[in-house]
Amino acid sequence: MNAAELDLVERVHALALGGFAERAAASDRDRAFPARNIDELRTLGVTAMLLDARYGGLGMGPEPLVRVMEEIAWADGSTAVALNMHLLIAHFLSFLPMFAHGEGVLADMGRNGALICGPGSVPTGDLDNRKSGFTFSEQGDELIVNGKAGFASMSEGAT
Repeated sequence: MNAAELDLVERVHALALGGFAERAAASDRDRAFPARNIDELRTLGVTAMLLDARYGGLGMGPEPLVRVMEEIAWADGSTAVALNMHLLIAHFLSFLPMFAHGEGVLADMGRNGALICGPGSVPTGDLDNRKSGFTFSEQGDELIVNGKAGFASMSEGAT
């Protein structure tokens, strides 16, 4: 990893020790989105760490991503899951054929810290994986993503 990537990991480590772990129990108990944690990560550029610099991202690769997620997850699993869902979809979007407003969406995430989450999760027990998968279709100036996929956050075990 380069110096900027190592610095980011260290800064996330300090955030995790400085407040994420302390707030984790309250967020779990209250079933609250860890907004303060995400805001602090956004300030560091973590929410745009995988996006290309042309969109305002940090253009980082898999190793710093894994190290950052490790630091976050150690302190607060809910923050790690929320960030992971955003980063996963943000990264996917950057590889899809560009659609109307797509570059604007990526720039909004990279430059303004906008968040996105893929609406593609269902309880694993309700999923027949023989029928899972996604389809993509263009309808005018919109890209329609449809389908089912499984996702397990282990939230039942967070107590």
